[in-house]
Amino acid sequence: MVKLFRKEFVEEQKKSAELKKMFQEAKNESSKKTNYIVDDSLMFLKKENKNGTKRKLLVVPEKYRENLMTIGHEEAAAHLTKTKNALFKTFYWPNCFSDIDNFVKTCDKCQRVGKPQDKKRLPLKIVPS
Repeated sequence: MVKLFRKEFVEEQKKSAELKKMFQEAKNESSKKTNYIVDDSLMFLKKENKNGTKRKLLVVPEKYRENLMTIGHEEAAAHLTKTKNALFKTFYWPNCFSDIDNFVKTCDKCQRVGKPQDKKRLPLKIVPS
């Protein structure tokens, strides 16, 4: 992240009413059960994969979620599960999965094209020559 964007991102995290409780948990170092941490002014969610690998997910304030979902959806070839996986590798916010579900299900382009399993194949017939 560039410095200006980073500074603005930190400010948005701190002023978000939705993230306020998480930010307080992250700053309260005496609480061992919290999964939120603040590292260099940015708030992260600590997550452990099934294989035991630990990672930090950047907690995203409301202002940036729509853009992230758009980018993730376009990069993941417009597939719901791929969009979730692409975003959840690096980012997190409360109710992110339901937000992504709604975003993908209401995507104008996806609604026009449809899903491959929605298309009905007609039986093949011999065409007279």
